Amino acid sequence: MHTILTKSSSKKIVFAFLGLLVALLFSEVYTRISLVSEKKLEAVSLWKPDSILAQSLKPSTEVTLNSRVRGEFTTVVKTTSQGFRDTKLFEIPKPQDTYRILMLGDSFAFGYGVNVDETFSKILESNLTKRLDKKVEVINASFADGTTWDEYYLFLKERGLAFQP
Repeated sequence: MHTILTKSSSKKIVFAFLGLLVALLFSEVYTRISLVSEKKLEAVSLWKPDSILAQSLKPSTEVTLNSRVRGEFTTVVKTTSQGFRDTKLFEIPKPQDTYRILMLGDSFAFGYGVNVDETFSKILESNLTKRLDKKVEVINASFADGTTWDEYYLFLKERGLAFQP
């Protein structure tokens, strides 16, 4: 059985297709506008282009991050002049009486959504200092931006080892 499209049925198909296209276009525009909110721009202002990593933390920056889910968290992220999420600078060369760990990782290691004293690196530093009865420093060189392990390797080789972890 052959079906022949009439002019009116062809027009209906074309109009239905155009209507679907317009609906998709509007949903795309709405999504882009809603994602570029003030909260998203705050997080973006924490990063800068980098020669080794896709991007790195801006040195000496303070940004308030709010969760995308209303009320989940609000936290202040501060970076040092060395570009780490911390409150202190790390001496180079490392003091002789100090055991130093360089932490590399994703947003969980970075501590996205928690205050600096609640990050894994600070808790580890505190616990090891108490247990070992020795000064321990944990440098949080983690990023919450999709950094890959080959980039971390380059970061370690080019910058991280200078801190003598």
